[in-house]
Amino acid sequence: AFVALESQARKLRLLTATKALITLATAVLERYDAAKARRAALDFDDLIRKSSSLLTQQQVDGKASSAEWVLFKLDGGLDHILVDEAQDTSPPQWQLIKSLADEFFSGSGSRDDLVRTLFAVGDEKQSIYGFQGAAPEMFARKGREFEASAKQVGSRRRRSCVRRCEQDAGSDRGYGCHPPYRASHRAGRSGRGLAT
Repeated sequence: AFVALESQARKLRLLTATKALITLATAVLERYDAAKARRAALDFDDLIRKSSSLLTQQQVDGKASSAEWVLFKLDGGLDHILVDEAQDTSPPQWQLIKSLADEFFSGSGSRDDLVRTLFAVGDEKQSIYGFQGAAPEMFARKGREFEASAKQVGSRRRRSCVRRCEQDAGSDRGYGCHPPYRASHRAGRSGRGLAT
């Protein structure tokens, strides 16, 4: 009976401490948000969220959204997307990348004569930002999705490949994406590269 009472008391202390921590964290976050608002400041998560909203707004009352205008303007000057340390990319960041890259695979653009590329490099085994929402398993999945998008367009200008990067210890060559659209990594460790 004493052991059961002691266990219940431990659970009650843990519950009390957890509630106190939640109360404290809520107050800190509220003050942080208020300070950002006073300074008209944005943190990294705000930048991702606001950038994504610029690219994904839906039509309102049958009128074009600002997303269509933003994507049109980007289509005129965005030819390459480069993602380093892709294993530490979070789902909202992958959504932002997808929103930008969708224009590459739409079938036609304002400058169809150019080769447009998406290049990402990373190593799932080296992911260290799980606490910030990194999803290393998405690296390979996104590679397959982007490859499928490139194949669906069917243009020879939008070839795609996903390859295991080469390991070449001692080489001073860095990452590269060269015709015929091959991803390479020669920095002394193996990883994955994706180029479309």
